[in-house]
Amino acid sequence: MSIANRDEAKRCREKGVEALRSGDRDKCVRFLEKSLRMYEDPDTQSLLQKVREGKDTTTSDAETSSKSSEASKATTASGGTPDGLRHRKADEPAGKARTNKDGKSYTDEQNRLVQRVLRTEDYYQILGVDRNGNSTDVDATVKKAYRKLALKLHPDKNGAPGAEEAFKKVSKAFQCLSDEAKRRSYDQTGRDPEQSASASGRAGRADDFMTAQDIFDAFFWSTTTELTCSVVLIMAYTSLPPLQFYAQHAQHQQQYRPQRASFSFLQFLPLIMLLLVTLLANFNADNSYSHQRPKFSFNPTKSYTVQESTNDMHIKYYVPPSHSAKYPAGSNEQQRFETTVETSYVNNLLADCDFEERTMVRNIQLAKRHRSVEQLEQAKNTPRPSCDKLNRLKEKYPRQYRRSVQYWY
Repeated sequence: MSIANRDEAKRCREKGVEALRSGDRDKCVRFLEKSLRMYEDPDTQSLLQKVREGKDTTTSDAETSSKSSEASKATTASGGTPDGLRHRKADEPAGKARTNKDGKSYTDEQNRLVQRVLRTEDYYQILGVDRNGNSTDVDATVKKAYRKLALKLHPDKNGAPGAEEAFKKVSKAFQCLSDEAKRRSYDQTGRDPEQSASASGRAGRADDFMTAQDIFDAFFWSTTTELTCSVVLIMAYTSLPPLQFYAQHAQHQQQYRPQRASFSFLQFLPLIMLLLVTLLANFNADNSYSHQRPKFSFNPTKSYTVQESTNDMHIKYYVPPSHSAKYPAGSNEQQRFETTVETSYVNNLLADCDFEERTMVRNIQLAKRHRSVEQLEQAKNTPRPSCDKLNRLKEKYPRQYRRSVQYWY
């Protein structure tokens, strides 16, 4: 270890002590961790462990640690062994947190979890999910299990040996079981279809190249704050599976990120598009049958009193009593009219779903700012009724849904 690194580590430790003196424990932890990355020092590690465990660490303790560290380095330089380090290792209880070669601490429980994941090959067992549950239950359980394990195994949180490999293994299991087609193939063959594809030399999709960190970011908050409503809109208008979309989006983000500040208005582009779609939905797309706005309402009013239902998606709407004279049942005019009704209904749901997604993202950002895990969970579980309706329509009427979202494009 170079002297320059040692001196820089000393400066970082001093900044950490200063932060602790001012009461900012988070800042103290960051500087102490940085110091240990540049130079492994037992006293700095001891101080970091006390701060992390929330023990009462006074300024005098920090200063004593700093002075002890200097004495330790002087002893080591003269060929001796720091007595404090020798006694600490001899007296350290087995249940206490240990440190790896990079200076990151970990507990026995974290180490056991890592070893369990590394020993397990079955994806369902890795996540602790019952493979015999119905599709809806499996989807929800897989997401819940991944959220729990990913937080425990993330290399930034878990310093146990092999934590990074275990984290990647959990991410791979989630990537397979969260995709219905991949899960079905895995249930039939017992092999990850993407691994089979790689073995056969077939080119993979974009989501094959996602790292474990990419999946983690997409699932939690890092990527979510950048995607905002674009995820809902673009995935609604395309057939991209979620992970493939996130991968392509992440690659695109890398290209324009340096210029993001000057192009922040692009974040509002999906909302502008929705407003345009809503305006266009009020007009007839086919000039051959009318230049006037089709007269209908999704709620009964004094003028719109007759309830009707579209033949394809069974959307209820209301028309004036004179409607049947202008649009006879079964006529081409009535079919085009119902297409307009369904398009308007779907795009209204898209707009409402976009608002719900934005609200969720805003709440997630607030939870991150407040560093509240409970608030973060509540934000991620915020009900989104319009999005749920949209998903049900997409599953029940896929052809009509695609026609509705592509009608104006």
